[in-house]
Amino acid sequence: MFEESNAEYFIDAILLNALASCFKPGDTYLTEDQLFLRGFAPLETYCQSLIDRLASKGMVELKLPNESQLDQVTRSPRSVRLLVDSRKGDAHTHTSDRLELIIDIFRDSTDCDLALAALRRVVSAHECIEYAEYFVNKAGFKLINALAENQKLHLLIVQEHIGIVYNLVWRAIRNRSRKMVRGDALEFTQIIDYVFELYTRSKRRGMRLDVFQRPAELRRSVLSKFIECRPPTTNIV
Repeated sequence: MFEESNAEYFIDAILLNALASCFKPGDTYLTEDQLFLRGFAPLETYCQSLIDRLASKGMVELKLPNESQLDQVTRSPRSVRLLVDSRKGDAHTHTSDRLELIIDIFRDSTDCDLALAALRRVVSAHECIEYAEYFVNKAGFKLINALAENQKLHLLIVQEHIGIVYNLVWRAIRNRSRKMVRGDALEFTQIIDYVFELYTRSKRRGMRLDVFQRPAELRRSVLSKFIECRPPTTNIV
């Protein structure tokens, strides 16, 4: 059994490789805005938190805006640079090689399998928030208190296809919005509570739930596709 720190480093390497895939040849620095627009991770705040995590581990460099770049209303976003091995000049090769090595070392680690499963749940939860926010905004309302640390949401993500969770979220928003006035705020926890109620009811009645897709405007994040296609028991290139 490997130590927890090894599982954490395993996840850091996955995050780093997903981030590196957002860089194109010739890119040295990318702003946080650019990384978000290129789809590194769902939700801007979550994207920033992952970048902060990698920076705290010394895996990326954060460049703060100088005074001339600061606006009185909005601060310019920080810039991010991949830290390249001194023996190599290519960040993409460096991160891929690093992750492949870690996969080989931790191939049979139960801790790493569990850590990757936990990461999948968290990323999926943030994508559910993104999905809910899209339809709440489209209906003319405002989503508030949207936190990914929701036990009912995580339970559904573990038990069902993410498309079924989307189905239930869409139905919950449609139901709740009927009694609301445009501009009202809708609590994310209220949506998920009703989602869980719908799910429990459908199970009791033996109802089949269709798998919903994300709207074309909501691309799957690079990180989400990366961890889905690359389980910890296979080589990552």
